[in-house]
Amino acid sequence: MERSWVRREVQEKALLAEEYVTKILGKASENLDNNSPEKTDKILLELDGSMLRTGIYLPAKKQEKTPKRKLLKKTRKIDWVEVRVGLARPVEQKEKRTFVARYGKYPELTQNLKSAAYLQGMSVQSQIFAVADGAIGLKEALEAELQNLQFILDQPHLLQHLYEGAEALKIPTNQRKNWVTYLLHLIEKGPVTTVIDKLRQHGVERIDRLANYLERFQNNIQYEKFRSLGLPIGSGEIESSHKYIPQKRLKLPGATWHPDSLNPMLALRILKANHWWQDFWQEIRLQSLA
Repeated sequence: MERSWVRREVQEKALLAEEYVTKILGKASENLDNNSPEKTDKILLELDGSMLRTGIYLPAKKQEKTPKRKLLKKTRKIDWVEVRVGLARPVEQKEKRTFVARYGKYPELTQNLKSAAYLQGMSVQSQIFAVADGAIGLKEALEAELQNLQFILDQPHLLQHLYEGAEALKIPTNQRKNWVTYLLHLIEKGPVTTVIDKLRQHGVERIDRLANYLERFQNNIQYEKFRSLGLPIGSGEIESSHKYIPQKRLKLPGATWHPDSLNPMLALRILKANHWWQDFWQEIRLQSLA
């Protein structure tokens, strides 16, 4: 079997898979309150990014030709890009999940995630909880797309910033954990503004940035309250999905993808993760018969 034939078949079916996933998510968002037989009072969303390697062939700087076919030589520009994977599920049902994955801007991803939430029973009355990192623009994109949203800053992401702050203050390595633990205790007990004021007294640029970071997320780091509601305070559930959604197929050793191929290939992975695989191929067979 020729490799070129296999490649063409995969490309063709991946594009069809992207259309199929778009159709399912589009129907969910069109019907709003009419697409799920069971409404869910509390919906959990999780988002996280994963880096994949891409490559684009460009004309070589030197106008040289290949020795056999006499074609102009090309050079491949390698880059690493972030694809985001998200899930939606009822808070109380961890095993009942709808996944989305996309390479692109946040508004496109949050629209897909909103549709996934509708598939899981979200209504206009549902309370939405979203756990994600502090990437610039992500929280704002979610808040613009979803009503009744409570954003939860991924605690490991916050801890990373706290440890960087300890390093900036030149706290000895063996004492940094105690400093971070104490600061996290103050943050959880509140008010966060007290911690922000204390940090700004240091007059250190990196600590000022940490204070600004806490100010931005001051309503999203009430971890004690979130735990009492049975909510996760970290995005570990979606982080583990990277291994079997994008990375299992798109991060093989030596694999390099054209950026335009990412979303169609991710659609194939989403078909598997959401158990839509058989339905997709059934539709393909029916179309071929028609």
